[in-house]
Order: sequence, then C-alpha cells, then structure tokens
Amino acid sequence: MPLDPGNLPRQHDLGVALERVGDVKLAMGYRAGAMFLHQETLLLPQSMVAADPTVSQYRRDTAFSLMKLAVLHVGDGNPGAAEPLLVEGLRLRTELAGAQPNDIALLRDLSYTENELSSVLLELGRNAEALDRTAILLADPTPENREALAILEEMEANGTLPAGYEEWIAGFRRNLGLPTRF
Repeated sequence: MPLDPGNLPRQHDLGVALERVGDVKLAMGYRAGAMFLHQETLLLPQSMVAADPTVSQYRRDTAFSLMKLAVLHVGDGNPGAAEPLLVEGLRLRTELAGAQPNDIALLRDLSYTENELSSVLLELGRNAEALDRTAILLADPTPENREALAILEEMEANGTLPAGYEEWIAGFRRNLGLPTRF
C-alpha cells in the first residue's frame, strides 16, 4: 500500500490521513469501511517500524492504530479480536514509556491501554486477570501521577481540559489517596 516506500515521512502523513478518513466513515455509520481503513492504516506504521526501528513515533503510531482497531472490535461486540491488539499495543506503549519515563503523554497512553485491556478481559469473563490489570493502575502513586494530576487540574481550571478527561482527575485523585470532588 505505501505509495513511496523510501519516503517514511510521507507514509506517516498518509497513515494520518487514512486514520482520519476512517474516523469520518465511522462517524457516518460505515463501520466496515472504517474497520478496513484502520486495518490499512496499521500496515503503514508497522512497515515504517520495520524500515527504521529507531524512530519512536512509528512505534507510537503503531500502538495508536492497534488501539483504534481494538476499540472498533469492542464496539462490534468482538472483545476476543480486540485482546491481542491491546496486548501488542500495551507492549509497545510499555516499551515507549520505559524509554521516556517523564513523558506524561506516553504514561497516559499506557494507562489508557491498560484500562482498555482490563475492560476487555472483564467482557471475556476473565475477572481475576482484569482485576490484576486494574491493580497495576491503582498501585502507582508516583511523582509522575502527581504531575499528571497537576497538569489536568490546571487545564480544568483554565477551561482547556478536553472532553472526557474529567474522569481522569477523579481517578488520579483516588489513586493518590486524595479526596475526589463531586
């Protein structure tokens, strides 16, 4: 599928464009078309990682594409198809976060993937595994979590917190043993 196999930045841009078109198809109700485009999108960063494994953005893009596909599978009622995608995404995001432990965005992505995998395991009836995964998220009162909470609370106070992140504030506060707001 790559139009110019030697031009990795162009392949990256193509992957971003395909991913956005897939999102539009999904928003318009064309799930099969969205699934196809997201599967095609995944091939691009995977080939870019194979071509140049030193560029962490390509691994990050691969993990992102894996998450998109996993979410689509869950939405289609197929958590079994989502699990291996989440496991691979978690492996990549763990590797990335380990290499850059002060990157809050990578840590957020890692937590999100861990949470999604926990939810899928619950849907598959593997409750003990899901609880173990959730415990990993809750047992990390690190300075990074305090910093992430401070950033989220600052964004909330400034009115720049993206929709859906309000729950993250309560989750971090609970994790750190701080009172939650109602």
